Amino acid sequence: MRLVGYICGVKNYMVPVIETRNGVKISVHSRKHLPVHIHAKYAAHEAPVNIRTSEVIEGSLPKKKLKTVTEWIEEEDVQKNDPEYMLFKPK
Repeated sequence: MRLVGYICGVKNYMVPVIETRNGVKISVHSRKHLPVHIHAKYAAHEAPVNIRTSEVIEGSLPKKKLKTVTEWIEEEDVQKNDPEYMLFKPK
């Protein structure tokens, strides 16, 4: 993963964008809360996506863009790099 840039997040604080793929900006917000997730933004759509299940937690993304995010999660093996995932990973 690499830093691509920043977007304005909730309450106007800057959020690092770690990937931009097919127009989808993927970011991680610094406030830790479960479930472990990334944020995906595309045009007027924005949604936190669970990195364990690839499910949208709230909000929405077009189906093709959600597939882009899901593929990125699998390619980057995000779960492996998440210390909290190691504590809660499925057996």
